[in-house]
Amino acid sequence: MLIFDTETTIIKSARRTANPFDPNNFIVCFSAMQPLISDEVIVSDDINLLMTYIDINSILIGHNIKFDLLYLLQHTRNTRWLKDKHLYDTMVVEYLITGQESSFASLDKLSAIYGGTLKDDKIKEYWSAGICTSEIPKDLLYEYAKHDILNTYKVYQGQQPHIKRLGMDNLIASQMDD
Repeated sequence: MLIFDTETTIIKSARRTANPFDPNNFIVCFSAMQPLISDEVIVSDDINLLMTYIDINSILIGHNIKFDLLYLLQHTRNTRWLKDKHLYDTMVVEYLITGQESSFASLDKLSAIYGGTLKDDKIKEYWSAGICTSEIPKDLLYEYAKHDILNTYKVYQGQQPHIKRLGMDNLIASQMDD
């Protein structure tokens, strides 16, 4: 099991901020954790290291993971690394377990629900000021990225009892396969 997230540049094109199909946008860093192995969060700008972690894990967990996957597809230019992988998107699962009431729930919102911590808004202030992610001091960005992973893991853990109680295992699995 690998929980991961990417921090990307935020250039807007085709009416989309941080458009993964814009060749000027790229992954600045990633954060990842393998909770069944260690509670250590790895944060790095070496995307090949992330691909190594992805290669050795069969379950990939993220919040709005399709965004991260689109960037990785652009980076690798192939989909072989997705073979035999199972995905779990905390945003999609929240939508399903709330009876479609919580569409596009932010990680901050879900962190508050499931006992995570609110991140320092300093990074959002940089973005609001138009400062590109690659220009943000790495120590601040890495701390922000680390909290994304810890919060995603808290949300994942918090969602499990709801999935069981509602008997949604098969529905969740089918939606993740889609």
